[in-house]
Amino acid sequence: MISVTKPEEIRRGIEELNRACPFAPELDGYAPRLCLFEAGETVLSFESPVRYLYLVVTGTLFAAIPNANGDLLLHVFCGPGDSLGELELFRGCGSISQVKSYSQSRCLQIDIGRYRRKMMEDPAFLLYLAENLAVKLEGTAVNSAQNLLLPVESRLARRILLQEHGGIYRENLSVITKFLGTSYRHLQRCLEGMINKGCLVRSARGVYRIQDRAALEQLAKKD
Repeated sequence: MISVTKPEEIRRGIEELNRACPFAPELDGYAPRLCLFEAGETVLSFESPVRYLYLVVTGTLFAAIPNANGDLLLHVFCGPGDSLGELELFRGCGSISQVKSYSQSRCLQIDIGRYRRKMMEDPAFLLYLAENLAVKLEGTAVNSAQNLLLPVESRLARRILLQEHGGIYRENLSVITKFLGTSYRHLQRCLEGMINKGCLVRSARGVYRIQDRAALEQLAKKD
């Protein structure tokens, strides 16, 4: 993690947060710090003390919960405008997830020990945190239901259609296996099946081009 101390950089980060999230709280009086995380860097370790509330400015982070076997089940992605650490802020507990940066990310940090009471008495801040928790609860519930009820191929097709840009799908497949609740080998078999069906073309290692969008959409609807 790299901490940014220049006031103008912090102010720019606050402005970017406000653009990403129209209902973001006013941060004057909370002395936020700006920090930079590289892709793959750990932001919070499972059950570690949570000293800061993180407000995502740019990039993407993900939270995963370890199971009894030590494997990780990814349950939420966080992007610009989202917060991390709000549940621990309310409960006063250690981190319930392992949080990592999926891509290079910039976050604003607010010291929980110093500003917890102020945040809990700030209606605008509480509304922002409640909105974030509600969105995460909805996303986790939908993803859990899909993991139980839909085949991996359908869930992967939905993921591709959601994350593609200009017909190109590129993601860290090791991370996506945790989100879909499957193995890397099975995910590769599903991708090969989509290629054989003419839905996708492999452009490079880990990069796929959508060749037949209609067929991919049909796979996404399959149950």
